[in-house]
Amino acid sequence: MIYFKDNFLSETLFNELNKKLINFKEVEVDESCTIFGIKSTPELTTYFEKQIEAIEGKKIEMILCFFRQSQLNEDDHWRIHADMYVHKDQSDFPQRGAVLYMSDVPNDLKQELTGTAFWEHPKYGDTSQNSLDIHNEALKIGNDPSKWNLKSIIGHKKNRFLSFPCEYFHSKYPNKSIDKRKVCVMFYKYKDE
Repeated sequence: MIYFKDNFLSETLFNELNKKLINFKEVEVDESCTIFGIKSTPELTTYFEKQIEAIEGKKIEMILCFFRQSQLNEDDHWRIHADMYVHKDQSDFPQRGAVLYMSDVPNDLKQELTGTAFWEHPKYGDTSQNSLDIHNEALKIGNDPSKWNLKSIIGHKKNRFLSFPCEYFHSKYPNKSIDKRKVCVMFYKYKDE
């Protein structure tokens, strides 16, 4: 299930966080992908966990939480993908990915549809089926949206929290903006009851 919640954080906390979102560092994800990020603090990550648990009514464990920035010539590739491996030291797969939109819609995109896109692979459908082989094969065409079928877009809205199953193929939409787009990216799994 894909869901979103508007006004995820209090206005005060949201504004305080945004004041601190400076000095993004370039991070190489793999040979085809570089992002600009800032790692979340343990205290903030725990706070996000509690917020998500309150929404979902289940205990979760955050696998990775960080802030990401994109703009023209910085992290402006499509990279349609599923989230199986999210960092080199992970010991378990995440079950859900989440995006918290930290910025307003960039000025150059205000007249366009923008947000998170969900895609259908021509051979495998909407998901990687939790298969590393399918995941890796899909990445080969991940930067060519003409080879995919666009299924839906969840609109970018400041302080909107979007959560989805990690095996869904997705990307930012569109891939380029002149102005900065800032999001918090989270990957989590459910704790055994």
